[in-house]
Amino acid sequence: NYQLLTPEGEQGVIISATPGLNATYIGAGPTEPTFFAHTFELPAELWAKATQAGQHLAISSIIHPPPVSVPPTIKSRSRINWYLADRDVAQRYPGSRAILLDQAGFVRETSTANLFAVRDGRILTAPADTVLPGICRQFTIHFARELGYEVCEMNMTTDDLLQAQELFTTSTPYCLLGVSRLNSASAGLQFPGPVTEKLIQAWNELIGVNVHEQLREIARRRSG
Repeated sequence: NYQLLTPEGEQGVIISATPGLNATYIGAGPTEPTFFAHTFELPAELWAKATQAGQHLAISSIIHPPPVSVPPTIKSRSRINWYLADRDVAQRYPGSRAILLDQAGFVRETSTANLFAVRDGRILTAPADTVLPGICRQFTIHFARELGYEVCEMNMTTDDLLQAQELFTTSTPYCLLGVSRLNSASAGLQFPGPVTEKLIQAWNELIGVNVHEQLREIARRRSG
């Protein structure tokens, strides 16, 4: 579908696998897995404003899916848990996306991204086996260690978030994006913080473009 892409656009690609057809609809008998892919034009306007103003996050009362029910390391297209978490925080903190805690109260990830906190010079993030181990997460950890930062994969608490000097998330559309507000407060959070800025620069150098400027330009052109 590349020929359908506008000159100013970027495409996303989704590759999916299912167990196959549902016996309820086709009757008894063996089924084969189904594999398919689809593309879409990246809606840069969803993140463009946050590249300059920062994103707003809030801790949801909806918990992270228990690992005994859904393995946290898989990318599931069943998004009901994340939808409910986002709806929960939107009612209390309009314009915010959800941070999910697990059953023990440890910080896991947001509804769409991996989450990092910068506290007292260290970069904290949830252990890889408790969240979706995103590619952008892995690259960001590599960049941070190359820059000399201590990266701790650990069971973060809400206190780690509340006492953090910086928060940022990682996800494919924007690589890395800083947070300017947690719950209803921005006090104590630096945006963009020095660690966040250095890591964004590392991403820009790897890709060869200014990722956030590109998102803003695509968003401007898409808006017409």
